[in-house]
Amino acid sequence: MKRSNVATLQQAGFTLVELLIALGLGVLLSFGLLQIFQSSRIIASTETALSRVQETGRFATDVIARDLRMIGYHGCADPNNMDITIMARTGAANFDTTSLTAFEVADNGTFSPTVSSGDDLEDIQIGTASSGNVVARPGSDVVRAKFAARTGARLTGNTAPNNANVVFDGNPTCLDQDDLVLISDCTNAHLFRNTNNTCHNDGTPVANNSGWVTFAHASNNNEPNKILPGYSAGAELLAYQDVTYFVGDSGRNTAQGDDIFSLYRMVNGNSPEELVEGVEFLQLRFGEVLASGNIRYVDADTSGVQFTDISSIQVGMLIQSFESALPQEDDRSYVVAGTTIPASGDVSHSGGRYLRKPFVTTIQLRNRRF
Repeated sequence: MKRSNVATLQQAGFTLVELLIALGLGVLLSFGLLQIFQSSRIIASTETALSRVQETGRFATDVIARDLRMIGYHGCADPNNMDITIMARTGAANFDTTSLTAFEVADNGTFSPTVSSGDDLEDIQIGTASSGNVVARPGSDVVRAKFAARTGARLTGNTAPNNANVVFDGNPTCLDQDDLVLISDCTNAHLFRNTNNTCHNDGTPVANNSGWVTFAHASNNNEPNKILPGYSAGAELLAYQDVTYFVGDSGRNTAQGDDIFSLYRMVNGNSPEELVEGVEFLQLRFGEVLASGNIRYVDADTSGVQFTDISSIQVGMLIQSFESALPQEDDRSYVVAGTTIPASGDVSHSGGRYLRKPFVTTIQLRNRRF
């Protein structure tokens, strides 16, 4: 073989130095790609967590705001110029003066101000709740709103004082026997306990051929049992609502083993229903109108606060994700509606690498004018 051909074959391979350089560049490129992948994964996880937090915060805020704005509502009558007549013997006493109440939950789970014995709120208070019930989280707040919700049904004819039957052109929300209902026009409002069977077990109204439904206010559950003054055709049928919001332990855990807390709602003393998970704390402040006309924002357990003089409510919630979106443990404190929630202590958030964000909004009470 000629020398020139041997030289050509020798030059066709890589030297050791060239091979080491190539391997080094490959490692650097692989490391760079790995870094890009990890960064993209962290960004995607953070965006997912942020999206979950934003969605949870908006939903929870909208739900609470919808009900709190309705506090004290009982139809088109001006609540500031007319007292509602309470006919029901139980369950609705002092509707006007107790349409808004709220409580701080102490570290031991008790409510402040104190909950009256036999009150439905005992069902969510640690120490008085039945076994297995969801209870309000210590360090969080509880708010209770009472109002009338529109049903869309109207009175078909004039009421008669000596006739306990009241006929409406329907029962869209299927109010039933023993439910608290209101009849209201722009002059008067009466709240009574319905003593007729007005809803079938399948959720359809007990109606005649015209679709009319007969409610009643018999004396065994109502005092007075006569509607005076009377109402003319067209008066509204409304459903009495006693709604409580609080944060409780859902009984579930994150992948890291931390408790998952949720926003709960309890309606008319029924079992609490879970609305949305990821709400760690609910904090409230109340805008009290003073005799001077000035407004001070106070906590629920502030000495001397008058809930009948509250014109607005500041609602704050600490929302968390369940993905490990942060590069390290969350050791920050959060200020939510004037209350600091630390990362450690008897009342604190769970830490972890979860993304958290406070949501705060101020709600004006539409049915109160000062």
